[in-house]
Amino acid sequence: MRDSISRYYTASGWTAKKENDRTRDEAVEMTADEEMDCGESVVRGENTEDGENRDLAAPRVKMEVEQEPASFGNKSPEFLASPVVSLYSPRDESIFSTDDMLDEKVDLPETDPSLLNSYFLVEGVMLMQLFMVCQLCSAKLPPSRVRLTAMGTAPVVHYYCSRCALQKGGIRRWEGQRRAVEHTHEKSFLGNVMVAISAVTTGTRFVVRITESVICITYHCNYISLHQELQRWAKQLRLAFISDSSFWKWFKWCKPAIEKVYHRHQQKILEVVRSRCAGMEGLHLAADGAFDSRGYSALIGKVAIVDLETSLVLHTEVLHRSETNGSSSQMEVEGLRRLLRWLAADGWKIASITTDRNRSFPALLDEMKEEIGNVPHFWDGWHLVKWFGNNLRKEAKRKDCAPLSVWYEKLKTHMWKSIEVGSGERIRHIFNTCLKHVQDVHLWPKEEATGPFTRCGHSAIEGPRPDIIREGTPAFERLRSVVLNKVLQRDLPKASPRGGTSVCEAKNALDRLYCRKEIFYPLFTYKLYAMLSTMHFNTLRVAELAGERRVERVVEVQRKYFTRTSRVVFKTPVEHVWRQEIMQAVLDARKEHLEAPSAEDVDALDVQEMVEAEAAFYEGDPEPNLESEADSDEEEYEEEL
Repeated sequence: MRDSISRYYTASGWTAKKENDRTRDEAVEMTADEEMDCGESVVRGENTEDGENRDLAAPRVKMEVEQEPASFGNKSPEFLASPVVSLYSPRDESIFSTDDMLDEKVDLPETDPSLLNSYFLVEGVMLMQLFMVCQLCSAKLPPSRVRLTAMGTAPVVHYYCSRCALQKGGIRRWEGQRRAVEHTHEKSFLGNVMVAISAVTTGTRFVVRITESVICITYHCNYISLHQELQRWAKQLRLAFISDSSFWKWFKWCKPAIEKVYHRHQQKILEVVRSRCAGMEGLHLAADGAFDSRGYSALIGKVAIVDLETSLVLHTEVLHRSETNGSSSQMEVEGLRRLLRWLAADGWKIASITTDRNRSFPALLDEMKEEIGNVPHFWDGWHLVKWFGNNLRKEAKRKDCAPLSVWYEKLKTHMWKSIEVGSGERIRHIFNTCLKHVQDVHLWPKEEATGPFTRCGHSAIEGPRPDIIREGTPAFERLRSVVLNKVLQRDLPKASPRGGTSVCEAKNALDRLYCRKEIFYPLFTYKLYAMLSTMHFNTLRVAELAGERRVERVVEVQRKYFTRTSRVVFKTPVEHVWRQEIMQAVLDARKEHLEAPSAEDVDALDVQEMVEAEAAFYEGDPEPNLESEADSDEEEYEEEL
């Protein structure tokens, strides 16, 4: 570091200029000494004259000096060294031009106020330019008297000025960031705190565990490696960054702050739902669950419940498998039970509920009739269409059933339309008309499968129909077996007329940003990240309801496992105020802690479990101890007076 600074000073001409200034100062001092000797001789000669002459001579000298500025630039060095004119020049002690400093006509545009609270990526060598002179008196500072250090992301400069030392003494200290809170005992810098909290509230992983599987001849072994996601990025950038212990320390402070902000956010959401649903018979809900890992061995499950009228997430319940006697499949049922009881306890009336095709849900609703009343239960149409499409694709792969692949997308669309325009048994009857349509039959006598419908609703079709499937062919028989499946025919009348759990699925997709399935954390961590995801989702939806989001562009993208493209809509970004509220809640709690320290640390154990989960499969990785408030990015020092 010192070599880089020395090279900068040499390249900028600072060293050469310093030598020239020293030579000039010595010449001026010698000239001044000679002038002083001459001045003393003149004074001794004037003392021999009478007092009247002295009184007359003094004004003459003063007048001569006052008349000289018109030709000041043409005077000799002897005149400049005269005791009547000061020898001090700001150019000798500062690298800045006095012409620039004294020019009052220079008027720069005002600084953008938002930049005053922003952070910038400044190179260390460029930062040291600010300390070529003293920050107080503008005296020059040699490189040997300036030292740059890093406290996490905050630059700290120590410098020694010989001129200021005469008055204030000691080594001066300049800090590139403010302290987290205004308190004499606060040691943490605000930027370091914001790095940690911003990583938590945006779902960015400070530490990520990546599993690399290697299949050997006789056994299968997993090599687990621990990678610092943000630290790896900062190291490549050569960016001064916070340490692991600093991140976990502030993660602990985030826990109560997130809970506080989430409960306040939830009350606002309930007020929006209450105002939107005023005059209705009750809430029309949708519920869906997700798990921390794929398969049937999940340890943690989440169940979200959504109001279909506003598409707002009311709450997300998180629970562990141990709470359901070790059964992963029962976590979704237990989560829904808790959500329904929570709504009933808050005085909400439930008009209907839509779920996936979990056969345990109807039994749960029957069990809770005394608590929530008789609630109509609907199946999500998306799950019905998915089941039908998967089975139709499977049948199309059979021998002599290739024509089914031509009708695959059309029949799925027909089911969606049947759910959209029908209700109850009409959904089933409308959907069954597809068995006539594929035969190119658009008018038929009344049948049980099609109910009151005896003709297609479209206009006459002209031209040849090469995609027709004749009755009696293997393809038609396979299609009939899928369409008239007993379970499907029983579930179609219960398809939800108000939409399905697509809102819940969108929420679950957003959960992956915060609750990644490849990382296993303690239960409390999933609860925190579920709260963050819920606030994120609701913020976007509230902006939609207020008309604050507009479509900016639409892009067609090619999916990985599909031949057809999907449409991705980009809308106006929304400011997530809740993240700033969490930051402020942490700072407020920090200030209260410094003013009245508490000996108890109830959250340290939970965070320590999370740290251990990160390094559970990594041998030899040091685990930070969170029992102490010490921060490796901070140092002990005495406050300067």
